[in-house]
Amino acid sequence: MSYSIFLSHATEDAAIAKTIKEKLNKIFPELSIYLATDEIRSGTKWKDELKQNLQEHNAIITLISQISIDKPWIYTEWSPFWMAEKPFHLLLLDDKLKKDLIGPMKDCQTVDLKVRQQ
Repeated sequence: MSYSIFLSHATEDAAIAKTIKEKLNKIFPELSIYLATDEIRSGTKWKDELKQNLQEHNAIITLISQISIDKPWIYTEWSPFWMAEKPFHLLLLDDKLKKDLIGPMKDCQTVDLKVRQQ
């Protein structure tokens, strides 16, 4: 069984999330990455599928952007990993967003992707 990661992102950030998934899979081909925008099909009870995948995956990468920072699903998807003490990674598209994160996220180390894109 491979290590599996849930890649949480706002729908509007799907292109960035796909790029992250592609780059990670190029480096770690055995890594299984769940990207809801690619996986959830028409007619699917999407909330049920999300719940199932949140339970099944080993870790979460949460992509935080100016768009996603105010969307409740980013926090809804991240919380089960935090509560279960599963690994999580917070990727910020702009380090200035850290001040706007919810309390438990503010206490965690983040990765600023803006710096790494230069």
